Amino acid sequence: MGEGQVITVYSDTKIEQLVKEMMNNPADQVILRVAPDCKLLNNEVNLRLVKFYAEEVDKELIINASDEALIAAAQRVGLSTIREREVTEADFRPEESPAPKSKRPSAGGGSKSQPVRVYRYHGGLIPALLVAFFTFIVAVWWFLQPKATVIVYPKEQFLNFRTEVLSGLEYQDRDLAEGRIPAKLFEKNFTLTVQSKATGFKVIGVTQATGKVTVINSTAQPLTIPKGTVFVGKDGIQFTSDKAVVVPKKVTKYQYGLPVGEEYGRVEVPITAVAKGSGGNLPPKAINRIEGSLQRHLTVINLTPTAGGTDQKVAVVTLDDVKRGEAEAREQMMISGTEEAGRLVDKNYLYLPELTELELIRVTSSPEIGETAETVTTKLEYRVSTLAPSQEGIRKYLKLQLDKNMPANFEAKNNDVSLVSANAVTASGKIQLELVGRGTIRGILNQAKIKELVKGKTITEAKAALATLNEVADCKFDLRDGRSKLPSFGFQIRTLFPAGSREPVRP
Repeated sequence: MGEGQVITVYSDTKIEQLVKEMMNNPADQVILRVAPDCKLLNNEVNLRLVKFYAEEVDKELIINASDEALIAAAQRVGLSTIREREVTEADFRPEESPAPKSKRPSAGGGSKSQPVRVYRYHGGLIPALLVAFFTFIVAVWWFLQPKATVIVYPKEQFLNFRTEVLSGLEYQDRDLAEGRIPAKLFEKNFTLTVQSKATGFKVIGVTQATGKVTVINSTAQPLTIPKGTVFVGKDGIQFTSDKAVVVPKKVTKYQYGLPVGEEYGRVEVPITAVAKGSGGNLPPKAINRIEGSLQRHLTVINLTPTAGGTDQKVAVVTLDDVKRGEAEAREQMMISGTEEAGRLVDKNYLYLPELTELELIRVTSSPEIGETAETVTTKLEYRVSTLAPSQEGIRKYLKLQLDKNMPANFEAKNNDVSLVSANAVTASGKIQLELVGRGTIRGILNQAKIKELVKGKTITEAKAALATLNEVADCKFDLRDGRSKLPSFGFQIRTLFPAGSREPVRP
């Protein structure tokens, strides 16, 4: 472990102090050696904080601790961990050493050197053997120490895969392994209203024609014409009297005591047309009959024209208008029906337009054909039915298929498998789903394989060798003692895997 790479974290270390010390450390790789009684980094918030600031200054951060909970938390947040050796209380208690007390080692320095007590013996074989044995142990220890560190990063990538599965109401969750996903039927009735413009037209009367008729009485008795008496003109146009009048009787004229002629009684009667419109505007002498018993005694004629009757052109409903309204309602049903079906399916199920059916129940239009109206109102009632596969069933099935499509030396990074697309095809009464899933996979790193590939090689050769492994994304090397090649013995090579990768497979 190089100079300036280790920061010791004690139980009384503050997070602000640790961050500042780490950022000011000149090394690119910083190892936080955590005391057994220190709980500062057991807080995941603090772990993410030091990770954030390490990334800000482009430092590689590694946690070295004996606390399994801390190791697991560090791996969850994406920090590298090592277990170079078990960290004990003795590493952090310099006052218990037989050597004189000294200040706590700085964060940038290596492990604290332990004082060595020397016993001197004068002559004898046993002291010589002890010295030789101690020297041998030190030599073996030095030989077994790692001389190079290899940090290997696993490759992470998306894996897209396609699969087919059946779905239906008759399936249950237990059928997933056999390629059958349960589904649920959603149904509801809806009503939509469409208004369209009436295109037909007709002319109607707006005001009634008025005028006067002259009634002539040829009898010797005066006759009363009641109000509302009907007078008839050409083409059967009817008028009614506006008031009751008395028609005088016939009068005989005398001259010198002798009758010289007769003068019929006459009177003018104001009349109004029964029907509105210009049809009541008649020319003179067009009204010539009075209805009822009076017609035997009275003669009727209009000496002046009737006037004041007016017409207006108004819209009416035609058969084409009704058909057009129904066609537009059907089109809107096709659009709104699929939208309603999508809202009808709850979040636990997958809506597929291909599995939606629209059934027309009833369609009505008003007003009726021929009636006066500016618009035609069409009401259409329909039923929406849609079969929706279970979202949870799809997720579980895709997880099974991800494992089946997994390339060699890879594993699923997590249990999250997303649905990219889904299509439904109905054939022979069965619904077949064509699904495209996506999962995140990560390379499985094998410690023995990596050591075998890189031992005895230069860094360039080792990188080229590791590049042949699909499961490896990148690697870094740290050679000690000025070496130009990696050691030829695998045990002299330490392999580190960043947090998140699988624990190495021991040879």
